[in-house]
Amino acid sequence: MLFNNAGVMNLPTRLTTRDGFEMTVGTNHLGHFAFDALIWPAVRRSPAARVLTVSVIAARWPLGKLDDLMSDNNYSGMAA
Repeated sequence: MLFNNAGVMNLPTRLTTRDGFEMTVGTNHLGHFAFDALIWPAVRRSPAARVLTVSVIAARWPLGKLDDLMSDNNYSGMAA
């Protein structure tokens, strides 16, 4: 079983990953995707392969804006 758990939330200032992505998006979404892609062949070998991704209730809050996904124009830790 592969268990993805979000890593950062509500950072006080806008930070970026080494690749230039906003830190929350890079850690909690793109990081999980990249890691899962790397180990997916091993996960698939299990007869009962499962991937579980969890988040917090804040993921349901309508704060994110897809036109500024990386928070380049207006940063808010909760919106990120």
